[in-house]
Amino acid sequence: MYTIPDNWITNVPAIDQEHENLFQKLMTCREILSKGDQSFQTHYDDFLKDLLQHFENEDAYMRKVDYPGVEVHAKHHRILYDELKNIPAQADLGAKRIDHAIKVLFEDIVHDDLYFSEFLRSQKTK
Repeated sequence: MYTIPDNWITNVPAIDQEHENLFQKLMTCREILSKGDQSFQTHYDDFLKDLLQHFENEDAYMRKVDYPGVEVHAKHHRILYDELKNIPAQADLGAKRIDHAIKVLFEDIVHDDLYFSEFLRSQKTK
């Protein structure tokens, strides 16, 4: 099981659990792809389904707590999803794209979601 580092924690348990799940699914996809397993597309489609649901959940939570950056964040999610849904299933290029997907998801959490986490902490101190 993949566990996200403590400094990636948003302190929203459902979002943090979804982040861990998404990384685990990507790691599984990469392993399947490297073995040439024909089930890659099925696993990757499952990842995309969960990714889309995660983005919807996260955006809804941001709206619920009146996060001022929610519209920009939601637009960013749509762009990421469109980019990641086009990963090819060929092992050589596919592995590079999976690595790219891992990097993109990492950057989304570290750069964007943690800004949201800071916002939530600032609201608790008011």
